[in-house]
Amino acid sequence: MAYINSDKAYGEVLVREGNTFVTLTDLKGLGDYDYQYDKVKKQVSITGKGTTVIVSAGSKTMQNNGNKQTLIVAPFLHKGKMMIPLRAVADAFSAKVYWNGPAKTAYVTKPRSETIADLKSKDLSTARNAAITVPHISKLPQAELERTYMEMQGMNYYFPKGKWDKYFILDNDLISYYEIHNNTAELIWQAKLGNAGKKHSNLFFLTATFKNEIGTQPNVKDWTIAQFIFRYPVGATYYGLINSKGTLAGGEVELDNHDPSYKGVIVDIPEESSSK
Repeated sequence: MAYINSDKAYGEVLVREGNTFVTLTDLKGLGDYDYQYDKVKKQVSITGKGTTVIVSAGSKTMQNNGNKQTLIVAPFLHKGKMMIPLRAVADAFSAKVYWNGPAKTAYVTKPRSETIADLKSKDLSTARNAAITVPHISKLPQAELERTYMEMQGMNYYFPKGKWDKYFILDNDLISYYEIHNNTAELIWQAKLGNAGKKHSNLFFLTATFKNEIGTQPNVKDWTIAQFIFRYPVGATYYGLINSKGTLAGGEVELDNHDPSYKGVIVDIPEESSSK
């Protein structure tokens, strides 16, 4: 598998001579670049932010701003699709590439400069909103779990009180725990939720059984958690401060992304300091 800025590649992902190849379509997750394919020359050009990269099927020569670079392996056509060497193109655009051998998964990350700046903000909500949007990786030896598709209603986010650099995200029936390192969210633990109810002594904010689990479950039983429940249909975030004994504070905010004060779906909690 391959993830480009957290977007899973849905085309074929192939490994040849130790190099990972993805389709041109999936490579578009790298960022806001212009992609062009010349069917006659069997050539791909990628342009953006002062860089133009050109690769051709069957050629080990890549042009980077007119300068020729030698590739270890050449791009090739597969079932009518141009397969691009992931690392070569990512390196040309200053993206980072992580290869998880045991899980046979490649990750390419290039967070936006605005996102990196927000991570450094002294404002807690600004940093939290950036944290949930940075690209993610996993060093776990198992493949990431898949959420069950359901009609999207929203997501739940859980941060330690006063913190921004670690969080849980509940997406339908998949709960994941990330920690931020080097402007990237690393998956530490993940579980698939079952339908049956269950009270957890450690993960006290979850109320369902685990059907499957990977990674190391973090110990949060003594945490006070800042909870944010974002719901698409009503355009609102319900927030609260909770611990293992119950709810300490709560409220809701109607979201308006045209409001100058809008920061994202993670909102300020009046009972929690807004500064990092």
